[in-house]
Amino acid sequence: MQPVEWIEESKGKSVRVVLRTGKVYTGKFISYDSNVNILFEDLLCWHTKEKMGTTILNGTTVAYMERVAN
Repeated sequence: MQPVEWIEESKGKSVRVVLRTGKVYTGKFISYDSNVNILFEDLLCWHTKEKMGTTILNGTTVAYMERVAN
């Protein structure tokens, strides 16, 4: 995971999320909580183009997050 400063700066911005399973998603990073649950809006799977909408991911399933240009 990224440092806390990066996470705070990225709230409300588009991010790419790579899960430990290899699936790649893009969406708007909204927030996280003390249990490492991460809230995303407009989450979209790159592989299947499946739209997940507003979704909570458990942070332990996330391998990597990066900001993407809008």
